[in-house]
Amino acid sequence: GMLLYFRLMKQRYLRLAEQSLPDFLRGISGALRAGTSLTQAMALVAKETPDPLGSEISRVLRRESFGFSLEQTLNELTTRIPSKDLALAVMVINIQREIGGSLADILENIVQTIVARQRLAQEVRALTAQGRMSGWVLTALPFILGLAIWFLDPTYMDPLFHTTTGLIMLGSAAVSVAVGGFVINRLVRSPEL
Repeated sequence: GMLLYFRLMKQRYLRLAEQSLPDFLRGISGALRAGTSLTQAMALVAKETPDPLGSEISRVLRRESFGFSLEQTLNELTTRIPSKDLALAVMVINIQREIGGSLADILENIVQTIVARQRLAQEVRALTAQGRMSGWVLTALPFILGLAIWFLDPTYMDPLFHTTTGLIMLGSAAVSVAVGGFVINRLVRSPEL
C-alpha cells in the first residue's frame, strides 16, 4: 500500500516537472536573447515556473551560490528528476557552456523536440487506453461471473471447491487468467518515448 503510494507520488512529481520543462526552457532562451547570463536567466524563469521544477531549479542555483559548479548541480538535478527530456537539456547546457555558441537557439530546438515527444506519448496513451481497459475487463470477468453465480446459487459452485478435479480446474483457470492478463498488459503497454 505505502510503496504504491510513493511510486504514484514519484510518477506525479516527474510528470509535473516534465510538463513545465518546455516553458522553462523557452523562458531561459528568451532571457538569454535579452542579454542575461545563464544563471540570471535560470533565476528569473525559476520564479515563474510551477513546482516541482521551479523549486528544484532554485535549489540548483542555491547550491551554485554556495560554490558548487553549475554543471555538478544540474547533474544532481537529473538524478532527483529522472527525465530523459531534462537530461537532454542539461547535457546540451553543459556542452554549450564549454564550446560556446547560441544556447538560446539550441534550447528552442530542444523545446520543439520535447513538445513533439510529449504529444506523441499522449497520443500513444490515448490509442492504447481501449486495449488497457479491455485487458482489465477480461481479467476481472471470470471472477465477477464466478461471484455472481455463487450469489445466485452457492451450491452450484461446490464441485469446484470440494473436489480434486474442481480445484485443478480453478488453479488452471487462475493461471490462464494471470497469463492472459500479463500478455494483454505487454501488448498494450506504451513504449518509452
